[in-house]
Amino acid sequence: MAGSPQSRARLTRRQSEILDFICRSVRSRGFPPSIREIGEAVGLSSSSTVHSHLRTLEEKRYIRRNPSKPRSIEIVDWPRSTQSRLVDVPVRAGMPEEADLPEVLPLPIELVGTAGSFLYRVDSENYVQEAIMPGDLLIVNPDHGPREGDMVLTSTGADGPAHLSTFKTPPLPAEAGCPERLLGRVVGVIRKLPVGS
Repeated sequence: MAGSPQSRARLTRRQSEILDFICRSVRSRGFPPSIREIGEAVGLSSSSTVHSHLRTLEEKRYIRRNPSKPRSIEIVDWPRSTQSRLVDVPVRAGMPEEADLPEVLPLPIELVGTAGSFLYRVDSENYVQEAIMPGDLLIVNPDHGPREGDMVLTSTGADGPAHLSTFKTPPLPAEAGCPERLLGRVVGVIRKLPVGS
């Protein structure tokens, strides 16, 4: 029996990555991955840590397992489990200290594209011509390469400030000693509209 919406609503980023990998494995191969394959896919070297995450996914009723059989992971209520999941998306640089936003916001996986995405708060008027306003939260996806014309978030140097630009191929040459680093492609904008008085 599938879990209630409350029990199914929240996953950590790691749990989401594990569940996504299990779903992809079942879709592409017809059977679930092994513990070792899960660990390698999400960067966990400890099998006990993988087991712990799987137990949590089982408690939240995303999966069902038979401990006496290998590769016995079954996705519960599948594929709906991949259609309404929320992942905690971190808010990164650009957010002023006085902002009332939490450090993470739970958002649907369909909106953010991948569990590795993050939010960047725009705090300047520089991007009005791109219809980006101060206070907007940009959903930035670092996992997929941008194409010519995509809006991207970049920074100059290791600790330089982030800024928006339009991706060009080949990229414009960086100034000497200040290589430009691609932080990710902007895949969405969240805007809070003013409340009428």
